[in-house]
Amino acid sequence: MRMMLKVVTVFVILCGAGAFYLQSKTEGVQAFVDNFFSSKEVKECYAVINQGEKKGDQYLYAFTAYDREGNKQVVKKMINRELRRGEYLKIYAKGSQAKGWAEARENEVPVKVLEKLKK
Repeated sequence: MRMMLKVVTVFVILCGAGAFYLQSKTEGVQAFVDNFFSSKEVKECYAVINQGEKKGDQYLYAFTAYDREGNKQVVKKMINRELRRGEYLKIYAKGSQAKGWAEARENEVPVKVLEKLKK
């Protein structure tokens, strides 16, 4: 019984350390789960660049993004440089994990999405 308790304790400590690492050094636990353990489809969505949080030598951005239908979601992405605030982005997101991104011009953003982003 004591051996089982020790094994469970070590397991819990390792899981906690792993979760702490994911949260502090990457986009976070939820983005990790969306990326590797979910069957969500990659969706195209749009956002405006906000203030990134510096984490080591990278920046963590949490974008409020909208898909073509105007559905809102929060998407996180670690980027190795600071982005220009106020610019539009086209983001390819799988849940809360941004798989890829590109800067977009205002005329490339769907009208329905543009209205929500300008609010």
